Amino acid sequence: MVVASHVRIDRGRIEELAAKEQKRLEESTQKSGEMYEWARRTLACGVASSYQVRDPWPIYINEGRGSKVWDVDGNERIDYHNGFGSEVLGTFWFAGLAAVGVVLAAAYLLKMFEKVFLGPVTLEENKGLLDLNAIEIITLLPLLVLMFVIGIFPNLLLNIINPTVEHILAPLASLVR
Repeated sequence: MVVASHVRIDRGRIEELAAKEQKRLEESTQKSGEMYEWARRTLACGVASSYQVRDPWPIYINEGRGSKVWDVDGNERIDYHNGFGSEVLGTFWFAGLAAVGVVLAAAYLLKMFEKVFLGPVTLEENKGLLDLNAIEIITLLPLLVLMFVIGIFPNLLLNIINPTVEHILAPLASLVR
């Protein structure tokens, strides 16, 4: 037989404990706070994903293995919600497997594209259709040329953006152990 009983919850005590733990967390993540001050100038909310947003600042992860992660302050933590993604893998084998998966997916998609779009025309009314008309060719030609130029000579673009990227990343060197 189940007996229902009412439990009175002391909300004041809960708020007191939460404030105490929040203060402890803030004291142990000062480097994350410093990194946040820099990151919020370049990233929305100082993080790449809204999943990591928290007050007063997010916790920045430096490395991970399995379910354990280490923040930039050197604190070991457990990633209970898997919010730090690939950092918890901690080994290059998973990156290698992911790369193989990307290659296999690309091969599958190219084969599917070939079968769907490049096969023989079976409907009589479609035999007179052109692949591209003149306006479409004129529109796509500059993009195609630009794509090849950037692919063959990437430094034309990288030399322009590198000083800005280096300026943005320079403060990180002192914040990451």
